[in-house]
Amino acid sequence: MPLRRLDKIIRSFRGRKIVVVGDMVADEFVYGRTYRLSREAPVPIVRFDHSDIKLGGAANVANNVIAMGGKAVPIGVIGVDDAGREVASLFSQCGADTACLIRDKNRSTITKTRILAGDVGTVAQQMLRLDRGSNGDLSNRLRRQIVEAFEGAMEGAHCVVFSDYGEGVLPDHMRDDLIARARKRGIITVADSRFKIHMFRGVTAVTPNVPELSQYAKRPVESEEEIARAAAALQRRTGCRGVLVKRGGMGMALYRRGRGVKTYPPHGSIEVADVTGAGDTVIAAFTLALCSRAEMDDAALIANVAGGIKVTKRGTATVSAAELMRGLDHTRVEKV
Repeated sequence: MPLRRLDKIIRSFRGRKIVVVGDMVADEFVYGRTYRLSREAPVPIVRFDHSDIKLGGAANVANNVIAMGGKAVPIGVIGVDDAGREVASLFSQCGADTACLIRDKNRSTITKTRILAGDVGTVAQQMLRLDRGSNGDLSNRLRRQIVEAFEGAMEGAHCVVFSDYGEGVLPDHMRDDLIARARKRGIITVADSRFKIHMFRGVTAVTPNVPELSQYAKRPVESEEEIARAAAALQRRTGCRGVLVKRGGMGMALYRRGRGVKTYPPHGSIEVADVTGAGDTVIAAFTLALCSRAEMDDAALIANVAGGIKVTKRGTATVSAAELMRGLDHTRVEKV
């Protein structure tokens, strides 16, 4: 794959409008130092040092789109609470279009709090994750608001990402309606879903990880042959053009009907700092490449590099277009 062609694709990310629909999450990181075990229970005591909140879930997808040069329109629901105000503020700081971000006083913002701690001179490790926030069904009013926001955001959009973390923002009937609306306009659609990836019928591509693919196949999926069979079944079920499988430390695999499976070895160092949010970075890069007229195998290569760069960063993080180009420069592609 000529490097010049891949660089041109990444440069084309600038200005691409991506609508991101899904579960907007506040990723909270609480850092501290462990110094002894508690007398009350066999658990370490953590002395608080500082905390930080990042855009997570679908919000992290939108943040990565912007970091790579695209324009993001996040559509989702946040609460009228401190976490919701922080999410809205972070969106404003990164330059996202927040016109379609719906605030609701009856729902609390989905917040995932990770407690990381270590002793002096050691790297802080995640000890616990606490999840809070709404994951119940949306009211009829909120559903109407999301559909209306989606219809308005379609104007001038190049792609739609459905980022479903199972928190209730994409119920079955509304998911089908939004996909149909995007298809009617001829807009590329890519879906990532924690529990229902097989239900995203009619999208352009899906990006499951191995556990999600195994869950759909109802059996372990490990070898390339097993991935090919499960991905083929998922492709038939959804009618999508491609299935990009995230294999963690094994890299990625792209399945397309009639072309079998193409594998991509892990990019960069085998040393992984943190996988938090890596899938969000992958789908952002993959979608931007697709709507920049990249062939799907080129888009998969770019997404693989993006994911490899992200896992070298701690916490929820973004990857820039410049980092992508530098990463590709160190990948085995033809420099012509």
